[in-house]
Amino acid sequence: MFCKVCKDATAADVTVGHKNSFVSGNAQLKVESIKLHEDSRNHKSVRAILLAKKNPCETLVAKFLFTLNSDTRDKLTKLFKTCHSLAKHNQPFSDYQWQCQLDEV
Repeated sequence: MFCKVCKDATAADVTVGHKNSFVSGNAQLKVESIKLHEDSRNHKSVRAILLAKKNPCETLVAKFLFTLNSDTRDKLTKLFKTCHSLAKHNQPFSDYQWQCQLDEV
């Protein structure tokens, strides 16, 4: 008996399923051994790897990077608007730090 999830992951990355008997073939047809395999840490990590490969935008790291980029973009937007405001109203550039402190509050 083979585990399709573990076998597919091993085909993609040899180091993933090297200690898994359901990759090379398991002779036990007991329901208990199948449930133990399904609840094993190795099977769960393989499933997570395959899901991450299918939907890379749904991973926690990708969501964190999108959030980080959004925050950085918002900060830069405020800074450029401050520069534009100072130039438009003929204010000295020395007011830039003061204006940025107001934006943070």
